[in-house]
Amino acid sequence: MLLGQRQVTDRADHDVDFVTGARGDFHRINFAEQRSSVDEHRVVVHFVHGSDQRVDLRHTIGAGG
Repeated sequence: MLLGQRQVTDRADHDVDFVTGARGDFHRINFAEQRSSVDEHRVVVHFVHGSDQRVDLRHTIGAGG
């Protein structure tokens, strides 16, 4: 099930995608890239109850990955 998608560019230092629980609970986040590679440095998940979870990645998702 696709919860959200975002077109990103190398011109911005960060991008935001808002996902709500309107489509039910979910337990994992998956990232996919279609056109070109993207360098992922950090993902921060902000939960509705106010806490955050920060994941440092230092990972490149290749085109089509």
